[in-house]
Amino acid sequence: MNGFLKWFFVFMSSMLAGFGRIFKGLWNGIKQIFNIKNYIKIFKTYSADFGALGWILSVLAIIVVVAIFVLIIFMIVLAVRKYIRFRHSIVSNEDLIEEISDLQRQVVKMTKEKDEIMAMKVAQLGVYDNTALAEGETKLAEGEQMPAQGEVQTTVDGVVQTADCRFSKLIEVDNFYKTYEPPAYNNDITLSGICEAYRNFACSRMHLYYDIKTIRLFIAGMASTKLIILQGI
Repeated sequence: MNGFLKWFFVFMSSMLAGFGRIFKGLWNGIKQIFNIKNYIKIFKTYSADFGALGWILSVLAIIVVVAIFVLIIFMIVLAVRKYIRFRHSIVSNEDLIEEISDLQRQVVKMTKEKDEIMAMKVAQLGVYDNTALAEGETKLAEGEQMPAQGEVQTTVDGVVQTADCRFSKLIEVDNFYKTYEPPAYNNDITLSGICEAYRNFACSRMHLYYDIKTIRLFIAGMASTKLIILQGI
């Protein structure tokens, strides 16, 4: 057992020492690249033998090397910024998709609640109608005369006009559309044209810059939403 432990300790120490040399060598290499004092010392050592051409070439060489290092650093910074923007756009799209999913779930929940409320109202109306019918039959049996609800007043274009306005909201809608003149719509526009038009509008008017895929997801989310208008209940 002691022999195994000694071997295992030496084995792991040798392996970890290799990793240590890798990081140490990388650090020493970086220090060697940016050792400006050593470069100045080397330049002073060999500059005594320079002629006119040697001085010109040495200055050009220093400028070229510095420009290469600046270009490399600039490219690294640019790549990092592009990666950050790319990750930010992905996160923004994922957040938008999650918000659309939440809205769809809320719409489904509200639609279910509306259906339940409508079913309750229909049930209440049915109970009321049955009760009124039973009272009317009782009065008729006793010889009383029922009041004439919704008595006919006039007839316009073959439509019977009564004083009983049960669906008042629908009557308001009918009155509104009697004199309504629809605007001139662009019936030739396509779905892709709608996405492009909305994207251009958001960019030019609201200064919001969306990817075309995001706009398509937005339009698809609205198209998949079930819109129900309850009137005249």
